[in-house]
Amino acid sequence: MLRNHPCIVLTLSTLFALAATACCGTDASDGSAGAGGVGTGGYGGGTGPGGTCTPGETRDCYTGPAATANAGICRGGVELCGRTASWDDICHGEIVPAEEVYSNGIDEDCDGTDALPANDLVNTGVVARYFLDDAPGTTPLTFADSAPDSAPLPLSVGLSIGDDGLRDLDGHKGFLWGLESSDTLASVPVAGSKIQTALSDSSQVTLELVVAIADGITPFGSALTYLGTTGDYGRLDLRFTPPQTLQFYWKNQLVQSWKAFVQERCVLHVVIDTSETSAPDRVRMYRNGSLLTPYDGANPSPVDLPVNDRITIEANDRYVLGNRSTGDRSPRGVMYYSALYAAALNANDVAANAALLLLDDDH
Repeated sequence: MLRNHPCIVLTLSTLFALAATACCGTDASDGSAGAGGVGTGGYGGGTGPGGTCTPGETRDCYTGPAATANAGICRGGVELCGRTASWDDICHGEIVPAEEVYSNGIDEDCDGTDALPANDLVNTGVVARYFLDDAPGTTPLTFADSAPDSAPLPLSVGLSIGDDGLRDLDGHKGFLWGLESSDTLASVPVAGSKIQTALSDSSQVTLELVVAIADGITPFGSALTYLGTTGDYGRLDLRFTPPQTLQFYWKNQLVQSWKAFVQERCVLHVVIDTSETSAPDRVRMYRNGSLLTPYDGANPSPVDLPVNDRITIEANDRYVLGNRSTGDRSPRGVMYYSALYAAALNANDVAANAALLLLDDDH
């Protein structure tokens, strides 16, 4: 949401004109003058309760929090001594903190940094988070884990196509899979990791992605995110089948399908909560924060995810982006971001994260 910037109350030329006017035609009543410089309160303390002064005199002032003075856009102003030989209690020309505008290179709230959408993402239950935003044109060996914990789990990148790699597309950095059904992937073993600790025996999971998928493979589908080992399908497995079908597999079984336009950059959420009474509510898909209706014409037909079912993690399982663990199931397209949560994000959290990621998925 865009916010308004503060405006300067008076220009310097106006200040000097006011000062000149104030000192003409009136003498101080007792010949004594208040001290110049920072008045009562001064920087970080306000302009204080007036006081006596010499007409035309000025002193520095700032009414914002002391820690914000001269940071970002924030600047102090001047207080004027008027014809009555008293301070006017107005800090002319100051700029105090305002609400931040994301990713514009300006520090409006004067905390020393420009606000990034990534810093405001919901962290409830987040296990691993990957911003695929290294320098475009490079071939990364790993994707760093940016989840806010002390046990980062980087993904190792394995390339099979020379053109695969990081790209900057329409101002957003992401990783390009240049050919469907390639072996290019980013993965990590989960045995003994925080993924195994967080997800073992869990009934709640959320997958969060930013993608733009041009094409995939049939009939198996191209894996966007995958948790599993050998075999065609994984324990947590989101697939894209052209032209516009998304399919989710739970413990190697298809449990839901949706029709969704993913050829342009979009935010996807798969929210799993097996405690839900209604079977369709146990697996929900959101595109750009909006809930999608399950696709009734899917072939094969999905089976209901059993109530209160729980995920299992085995010793050889891997967490994979852009493929299955053994390869040959890549999409053709770009992945910009991916995260894994050991929680079922609610609709408000999904909408909030989707809005932030649509604005900027880089870190």
